[in-house]
Amino acid sequence: MKTVLLIPAILLCAVCASAQQDCFDTRYRKGKTACGIRQFSTAIQQFTAARDCSDKPPNTDLEDWIRRSQQGLDERKAWYRAVNADSRESYRRYLDHYPGGYYQQRAGDALKRLEDISEKPVRETTPSGSIDWTQEYVEASGQAVINREKWPNEAQAIAMATRGAEVLAKANLLETAAGVQIRRSTTVKDMMTESDLIQTQVQGVVKSARPVGEPIVANGMVTVTLRMPVIGPGGLTASLLPIAPTLPDHTFDLPDSEPVELILRVGAVNQQPVLFPSFTNENGALLLDGATFGRQYGEPAVRYIQTVDMTSEARIIDVTEDAQGNWVLPASATSDFQNWLKIRESGGGVVPIRVLSR
Repeated sequence: MKTVLLIPAILLCAVCASAQQDCFDTRYRKGKTACGIRQFSTAIQQFTAARDCSDKPPNTDLEDWIRRSQQGLDERKAWYRAVNADSRESYRRYLDHYPGGYYQQRAGDALKRLEDISEKPVRETTPSGSIDWTQEYVEASGQAVINREKWPNEAQAIAMATRGAEVLAKANLLETAAGVQIRRSTTVKDMMTESDLIQTQVQGVVKSARPVGEPIVANGMVTVTLRMPVIGPGGLTASLLPIAPTLPDHTFDLPDSEPVELILRVGAVNQQPVLFPSFTNENGALLLDGATFGRQYGEPAVRYIQTVDMTSEARIIDVTEDAQGNWVLPASATSDFQNWLKIRESGGGVVPIRVLSR
């Protein structure tokens, strides 16, 4: 009886010993396979586990493979950041860091697409300035008379007029920014009225606005034009959403394939753009709160365009607006929208939803 019980125990020990002997080879082989198909997180997990195997050979190229996998993962994260920002600056930053990178062609295509889009911007003109919703900046000008009687020195007279024009330009810039719609029923002015902190921060952004070109001296006047960004650090959204964004950093592998690009057509004609629209389904269930998204990621979920390249990857969706100002997605588009949101929330790369202006 003892002999019968002893046989399974011996077999079990033999299996365990065999597993220990194959530990490194198994992990190492799985890591190389994962790295070869660009599953870098999986590769790093396998290679890291191989470090602790008792049968690890004294001389291996394991650390080289770990570095190679980490470099691939770092590049992918940099690409995702560029895609999520979807700006010329973000794609150029990627190309600067990875001039021969895996996503080089995609970055070049994205830059070309943004150049084409910017040629026909969605621009909102106000009495005090303008808002470029495509390139996402607020712009305003100010003028002042050159007082040569008070300042006989020509250079000094122009300098004093330039200073006065800058003051007026900042006042106009603040007035223009105050009219930006956050939601359909809320403007920047409303938020400034409700919060002294937001008012102070918006005024600070206006004070930091940059001049567009040199002051123009003509007809006894000096004209100064100032511009400030809507999105990003030092922009309007940073003032409205002072909470620092918490960006996801995924630890699992996502595919390198490009997701479907979503393009919305809002039902109302000549509708004023909204910075943070919210989305519901046809039953009124909230799918996305735009302000919450902006607070989380530091940028809005949508970008406005006037023309679109009708590629096979793009899907145009007609949306309506409910009584509360939410954008209502048709049932046929809910799945694509939720997939877009899932990728964004997971830390993957997906371009903002584009809104086609009519």
